[in-house]
Amino acid sequence: MGEARPWQVAVVVVGLLVLIGSVVYQCTASNDVSLADSVIMVDVSTGELIESRYPKNRPVSFPAEHPETKSKTLMPAVQDPETGRWMVEGRYVSYLKNLGSLGGLEDPESGLVKAGKSPSRRNVFK
Repeated sequence: MGEARPWQVAVVVVGLLVLIGSVVYQCTASNDVSLADSVIMVDVSTGELIESRYPKNRPVSFPAEHPETKSKTLMPAVQDPETGRWMVEGRYVSYLKNLGSLGGLEDPESGLVKAGKSPSRRNVFK
């Protein structure tokens, strides 16, 4: 083992400067991420659409409990921008078979909701 050559020292110094610059950039970059403050859900047994605010400082799980019937039948819903139809959010469709009555869905395989009205606002996550 001999001494380091000048070009090797330069490579190490440039690497350290790049590392320090990357850390400073990541720590000072603005956080412009906006999180959703509410969710639209469908009652899979009736097809009713409900909009509710997320609770502060605690997690939620789905299916959520319907505020009136107290049954766990509320799943997140999204609106297809092309057709305007509501459907259960894709990642939750596979859980539908475990919920029992799916009378509010036109097609349980795809999560398509029967023709519904606009969502009503309720406090689901107390």
